[in-house]
Amino acid sequence: MIKQTEKFYSNRVLTAFLSVLMFAAAYIIYTKLLAETDYITEVAYFVFYGVLIVAVVVGLACAILTFDPRPIIQISPDGIGIRSFIFIAEFVPWNEVVGTRNEVYKNRVGAGVRITVSANLFRIYRPNKRSLAINLTLLNKRGDGFNKAFSKYMEV
Repeated sequence: MIKQTEKFYSNRVLTAFLSVLMFAAAYIIYTKLLAETDYITEVAYFVFYGVLIVAVVVGLACAILTFDPRPIIQISPDGIGIRSFIFIAEFVPWNEVVGTRNEVYKNRVGAGVRITVSANLFRIYRPNKRSLAINLTLLNKRGDGFNKAFSKYMEV
């Protein structure tokens, strides 16, 4: 019988890097692009402010993930606990899990630039309820520890 609860936290190095990158982008937009508004159009002014707000919000979200001591995923003999963000948490008992699947989503960014942004998701299917997706990109999986822990409980 498995008694141990395994906890998985956010990838603190990646979230710290993203937080610093977003705050640096916000700083550059605010001090360089929006400081001299004589040379930009009114539409560009509002677009830059929109990008500034998005950069600050994403930077704050990544900073919260970096310093939050609580685990993102808790795998226990009773089920799997998933904390989506600060106050949003969901618990799925093992008897409700009817299937799982790894998914990779790729988005192409920019019209003339070839940049592909991908996200690795682990989707848990439940009967008569919506499926839950875990973003594995920002999760510290400890190598293949997440897959081993999850498969250990799914076999029981």
